[in-house]
Amino acid sequence: MDGRRERLVGWLGRWGFATLVGAAAIAAVCVAWTIEPPAEIPSFALRAVPVYRLEVGAAIFGGIYLSSMALVLAFNNRAFTEIGTGGVKAQDIGSATPQDEAIRDQREISATLTQMVAELREEFRRKTRGEDD
Repeated sequence: MDGRRERLVGWLGRWGFATLVGAAAIAAVCVAWTIEPPAEIPSFALRAVPVYRLEVGAAIFGGIYLSSMALVLAFNNRAFTEIGTGGVKAQDIGSATPQDEAIRDQREISATLTQMVAELREEFRRKTRGEDD
């Protein structure tokens, strides 16, 4: 029983995402093939039924692909961390991010400054009392 589970996990790790992408492609083709275009085809589809079906199929594929990618990343404790003009980046959400490092550095700086202010206050108190070193 344990060997079967290991083989299944190994297979899913190797072929799971490819299977999801293949299923997304099949679903997109099926939807595009069977969709009934509206009576007035939108101008973004160049007023052509094949272009309209192609665009609908591409939208379906893109949505399923993005959802599949997010699901696979979540299974690996990762997530999309940056979405912008440079593309999409995924990062391990269990590890320290640059923001976490910056926060840790700021806390260290704050602790150092707090200690320095306390030392300066103590020095000022000694000077005002007339206690010199």
